[in-house]
Amino acid sequence: MKTIFRYLAAGGTSYALELAVLFVLTGLGMSSIWAVALAFWVGFFVAFVLQKTFAFQGAETGKKKTAVQLALYGLLVAFNYGFTIAFVGIFDEHNLFITRTIALVITTFWNFFLYKFVVFRKSN
Repeated sequence: MKTIFRYLAAGGTSYALELAVLFVLTGLGMSSIWAVALAFWVGFFVAFVLQKTFAFQGAETGKKKTAVQLALYGLLVAFNYGFTIAFVGIFDEHNLFITRTIALVITTFWNFFLYKFVVFRKSN
């Protein structure tokens, strides 16, 4: 249960940071497209680090293992992106926020298990 709490806290923290970066960059006059792009990558790397070190404590370390974890994490993010676009595209645009939220819940659910048993799994 602690791992689930840490997983949700890490995800929430990285998302809040992403929004803060977005707010600051747009406040400084950066175009919304560039601001979203940069904020996304900040959130991506912060989420990776927090999930690896905080949520799934004890995940293997070392340059090679971390590179593999980062690659798996990136593939999962890309898959989640495609899933989200397809899922939202199926439904009427009037329900966009509800549909996006449902997609987020679905990806959050399977991400937990994929992080725990594949991306950040501990060796025996």
